[in-house]
Amino acid sequence: MSKDWLSRIAPDTRINVLAVPGAHDAASVTGASSMVWTITQQVDITAQLDAGIRVLDMRVAHCAASTTGGWIRETKVTPEDIYMCHGKMVFSTKLSEALASVKAWLGQNDTEFVAMIFQQQGTIPSDATEKRRVIGLIKKAITETFSDEWLLGPGACRTNWPTVGQLKKKVLVFSRLEDAFASAFDLRAWNTASLDTMVSAQFDMPDTSLKVAIQDRYTKVTNTDFTDHLNKGYFNDVDEINKGKFILFEKMHSQHNGRNTLKINHLSHSVLKAPRYPQPYMLGTDINRRLKASIIDNKNRRYRGFVMIDDAEASVCKSIIDSNVIFQTDSR
Repeated sequence: MSKDWLSRIAPDTRINVLAVPGAHDAASVTGASSMVWTITQQVDITAQLDAGIRVLDMRVAHCAASTTGGWIRETKVTPEDIYMCHGKMVFSTKLSEALASVKAWLGQNDTEFVAMIFQQQGTIPSDATEKRRVIGLIKKAITETFSDEWLLGPGACRTNWPTVGQLKKKVLVFSRLEDAFASAFDLRAWNTASLDTMVSAQFDMPDTSLKVAIQDRYTKVTNTDFTDHLNKGYFNDVDEINKGKFILFEKMHSQHNGRNTLKINHLSHSVLKAPRYPQPYMLGTDINRRLKASIIDNKNRRYRGFVMIDDAEASVCKSIIDSNVIFQTDSR
């Protein structure tokens, strides 16, 4: 079963050589919003974890922008609340509630781990003092939910990414927050990289010998020759854009294969106007079919690292998980 799939992986397997399913915009689920281009997943975080997801893209906000007549709804929040979001669209789910659901799930599935990648969106305060205060609230929500015994941070694995055995019932935090976070792997360099126009980039994790490689080209996705920009915003280009995005995704096979490198490889992307596909998970459904077909048709091609997907449903998670067969205990 996908719910406990790590229990069948050899405990000495390091996470950067596994293919690990991840949910892009994990809290942006059906029912969270009715706005076009905000719904990335069709099931909630607990159901994603049940399906085999082990990496959650956590977008968090203090408050949303106030507009009149635009697609961003005015959102009122109390000074001490942090909410889940997608861009400037803030949802009703609090960060503390989302974290509590992860902790409850891990408490019932103690052979598994969960990695979370935190990024602040919504309206970010311009005042430096207020900005630090809000980031402090985000950190507080994380550390109040997960005490030190739950967290495995860079201090515990400075020279090698942790193994499946080390990570049982543990949480890995990756932080794109603007202030340093001692419990987290520091991904602030990702915030300033032009990954929307870049195939991939690799970053050093401060105070370690570890590296993280990112492929997250979400606009101006190109076709096979990487010169013709197809993201023109017309719905009849969607199939070609999906092909282009999948090429960028697969190109990571030959890149950043150092022993201490963890890949975070995104299948998601953006289309400016797509009447046939009003929500991102609909694009995800199509591109996930390409992923499953590739895994079936290319038995010798093995994905590595975090595979971040829209529409993280059970069958595509299972395809990713099944590609780890060489690391299963019964295959040794």
